[in-house]
Amino acid sequence: MSKKKRIRGVDYKQCQAEILSGSFMTFGPRQYERCKNKAEFIATEKRIPGPGMKKGSMSLCSHCKDILLKIKGIKYASIMKITAEPTGTVNVKIDK
Repeated sequence: MSKKKRIRGVDYKQCQAEILSGSFMTFGPRQYERCKNKAEFIATEKRIPGPGMKKGSMSLCSHCKDILLKIKGIKYASIMKITAEPTGTVNVKIDK
């Protein structure tokens, strides 16, 4: 029996990107740690990855957003700017 993995929701306070810590001089395997910058954008996948899978969203800082767009391209995800802290409904502004 396999358990379903719970998907973490969008964090409106902190960027959810994971960054490889350390440098090439780090002894042993390098670990991933969560970006410590403030969340500024919400990125949502435009396509569902495969059968039985869900469309994902995550919060990003401006630096991580630029890296996502550089690696995956502008067609991969829709990017929306966070304009206010959510209070039941989410207020976002589309970034063009």
